Amino acid sequence: MLREELQNKIKSIELSYLFAKNLKHGINETGDWKLFEPSRFIYSFFAFNMIYEINWELTFSKKRLWDHRGLKTHTKIYYLLNFLYYDDEVEDFYLSYKEFGVIRNLIKNAQFINSDPNINSINRCSELEEKNSFLKNYLNAINKLENDNFWQTEHYHLLALTYQIRNNIFHGYKTVGMMTLKEQRERLIDYTNIILTTLEQFFDLISKKYNYSRADKYELTENIKIEF
Repeated sequence: MLREELQNKIKSIELSYLFAKNLKHGINETGDWKLFEPSRFIYSFFAFNMIYEINWELTFSKKRLWDHRGLKTHTKIYYLLNFLYYDDEVEDFYLSYKEFGVIRNLIKNAQFINSDPNINSINRCSELEEKNSFLKNYLNAINKLENDNFWQTEHYHLLALTYQIRNNIFHGYKTVGMMTLKEQRERLIDYTNIILTTLEQFFDLISKKYNYSRADKYELTENIKIEF
């Protein structure tokens, strides 16, 4: 069994995940409310950030939280995938994704990604044997997903590009106007679903392997306070 302190910390992260999973945020344009997908993407990434900052192998072996020290973000994400895929009990990405979106849409929308210097830059993660651009790696991973040849490295490449998209949003390369365009919104849904799928795989795995007790929806409701 997990120590109570560790159980509670993981539960708080899962509640952040459930909040992002169930979030529907709209914006008012000329009197009409429309869903604003970037909000869900950002909240999903908050939860994802809390996951990849932790060294889970050491955390579970030492029974206390153990952060990554001195590693770059892309390496932390790679190590998170190491943790997930080391165990045969990890839920298949293809099957898990179906809870959040449609695989064929993910594959189709990848064809229309607009390149920019950020996603065309080279991913220099120390764990990668080949150093290619984030976009090229993402497209290769999508091709392998379509051809049922998808595993840890391909999953990592989906997340690596998603992190670059996060940087575009946080650093202002993508304006609000750009993010309300139909094709941009559809791809943001894809990126959000990639993150949510990864989070679901994580919580599913530790519930099986470490007897973690999953959060219930009522716990999410109790932790959300609406102020007027």
